[in-house]
Amino acid sequence: MSTHSGTKHHRRKVLAALATATVTLTTLCVPAQAVSTHAVTTPAHASGINTLALAPSGAAFTARVSPGVAAKKAKKTRKVLIVPVYWKGAKKPKNDVSATKKHVKKADAYFNEVSGGKVRLTVSKTLKWQKIKKPAGAGCTASVYGISKSLSGILKKNKIKRSSYDHMIVRLPSNSCKSKKLASGEAELGGKVAVMAGPTDAYVLTHEIGHNLRLPHGNSLLCSKGKVTLTSLKKCNSREYGDYSDVMGHGDFSYLPGPQLDRVGWLKASQKRTFNTTKKKTSKSYSLRAITSKKSGVKAVRVKVNSKRSYWVEYRDGKNGKTALSGYATGVQIRLVDTSLKSYGAVAPVVLDVRPGGRNTNDALAAGESWRSPEGIRFAFSKVSGGKANVKVQTKASVAKKPKAPTKLGISSADSALKVKFTRPSSAGAPVAKYQVEYREVGKKSKSMTVDATHVKSPTVTVSGLKEKTAYQVRVRAWNQKGWGSWTSWKKASTADLAPSLEIEDPKATLTSDGNGYITLYVKAQPNKFSKAPIAWVVAGSDNKVNYGAWTEEWLTDVKHLGNGRYQIKLRVWNYSGNAHTASVKITATTSDNWGRQNTASRNVSISFKAWENYQ
Repeated sequence: MSTHSGTKHHRRKVLAALATATVTLTTLCVPAQAVSTHAVTTPAHASGINTLALAPSGAAFTARVSPGVAAKKAKKTRKVLIVPVYWKGAKKPKNDVSATKKHVKKADAYFNEVSGGKVRLTVSKTLKWQKIKKPAGAGCTASVYGISKSLSGILKKNKIKRSSYDHMIVRLPSNSCKSKKLASGEAELGGKVAVMAGPTDAYVLTHEIGHNLRLPHGNSLLCSKGKVTLTSLKKCNSREYGDYSDVMGHGDFSYLPGPQLDRVGWLKASQKRTFNTTKKKTSKSYSLRAITSKKSGVKAVRVKVNSKRSYWVEYRDGKNGKTALSGYATGVQIRLVDTSLKSYGAVAPVVLDVRPGGRNTNDALAAGESWRSPEGIRFAFSKVSGGKANVKVQTKASVAKKPKAPTKLGISSADSALKVKFTRPSSAGAPVAKYQVEYREVGKKSKSMTVDATHVKSPTVTVSGLKEKTAYQVRVRAWNQKGWGSWTSWKKASTADLAPSLEIEDPKATLTSDGNGYITLYVKAQPNKFSKAPIAWVVAGSDNKVNYGAWTEEWLTDVKHLGNGRYQIKLRVWNYSGNAHTASVKITATTSDNWGRQNTASRNVSISFKAWENYQ
């Protein structure tokens, strides 16, 4: 059996927190022991617990060392018995039973989908609240062993035979624990009993029923110093629940991966292929349907290394089913099944981090990428064609190399920033895990920033905190588990001018004073496309030459009412000579946004002054 707990929010959100906690293989590998499905007893070693802290999500996951149960073939329609229990001082929440029934329906929909209709769940009987002795942990922790004696008494009292049901769900009061955000469960691996504690949770219930169906945890494997050294598993860390694309890991309602489906007989012979490695150099190409697809075709390839070790390859396209989800990663995933990697006595599949050194610990190969195993097996994902992933498996592959320099480097201006776009180099047997962007003002000392790689073939990295209207030089390089690759050449670009735009629309060339000492000017002001800061004011004036002049008569300064667009500004002009004449005047308009960034526009205009137009 195993335990599982979590909050109701989507499980992918705790990936970053989970990445800080690891459990070594030795502490999780325990011998399997047979347990009767009629009388559950506590083994001597059941006290060993490993905990993975998931701050700050408020969830905690525990892995309790527990024995397995002899495997039995799952039948199509499986009867479920719901047993709600309470104790002295504990309340009986009215929604616990109804919520559990709803969650069984959702678990039924999930297993019906992933098993291809081979497994259905139905609630055959629900008991009334049964009073028991207060269990250890005060109801905060689900424990099959902690409830075993009470369960046997309940079944006897109600004249219920264990053989009449395929699953017995013991529901502890959801409000019995002070930590009301924690949902937890524990179930017999290959048995019948599942105990639920804390808030009701459909995902946790589905996970625990999966254990009853003989499904072990979906784990992940991370190896030391950013390198995949699977030939020495002692240098690697297994993360319990670490597979975010498996309902038996931390993948919410994610579709079961190939090795899990094969374990319980839900992967048809027509849906899987086996590639047997040999000492000779061999290769074979496959077209893989997405593991979630309902269409016919091959969905998984087992690459058999020896009797103890196999790799499983499958494709996730990001498309969800009615209930089952595609999972955390999109692309071609590789899992390892090794007899030395066990979870509660069962050999558990582990999803591999094919991009060690990056942030995403459950990553998959993107189209155009390849990964080479320590045994020299290369898995190359070339493209998706007709909804199928084209994957080539090759033995005796050349050793992975450092990546070449990224290509197609392009830079665009932004608000105190530069947007750097480039194309990912070929993976050369080890996918790119991160990029380094180096930048500098022309002629000055450089700085750099490192970002994790994603599946995007041509990513864009934003370098922020730069000076406005300043020239910079930028270059980029990529990193995989073999080390840093070559730099691109330096490329020059300037950050944006963030001042608002300004244009004098009228007059175009000439105008005449109105006889009252005024001329009219029309300007167009717009916020900067990068900063988008609104216009604060617009003013205008002239160069005040001898015998005539102009100054600002009207300032547009009301920020609340000043929109972006065309403005009329009246300028009062002076004709000192008193005679009609024409003079060339340079009119200048200035605008500012509410951050004080200004822009200026000017135009030489011929003004026709009328006679005796002299204003004091």
